[in-house]
Amino acid sequence: MSDEESGLRTEAGNESMDPPVKKIRRFEDLIAWQKARELTKRIYSLTRQGNFERDSGLRDQIRRAAVSVMSNLAEGFDRGGRAEFHQFLVIAGLFRRSEVSTLCRLRCWIYITEQI
Repeated sequence: MSDEESGLRTEAGNESMDPPVKKIRRFEDLIAWQKARELTKRIYSLTRQGNFERDSGLRDQIRRAAVSVMSNLAEGFDRGGRAEFHQFLVIAGLFRRSEVSTLCRLRCWIYITEQI
């Protein structure tokens, strides 16, 4: 099948071989926000059980960090400017690192508890 038959044109035809890119119109269209939402759901589910129910400080800390990632992505997107969006992406990344750090502490805590 030729490029013309497939609907694709080469650079000479002024069209890219890449698939069409969907325009992102809402923050909900951001893949990063969608992944953050899924992670937040998983964190809320995880923190409804076991030791988390007894340790409200730790539970609340990791939940706040998860929600903050989603919130910063949404707020940055809605600001409209690239520089502001970038600033909120950086902030979302910081909260993401907080989540990872907290999860690492949990793994260490569980590991240490099992060895005692």
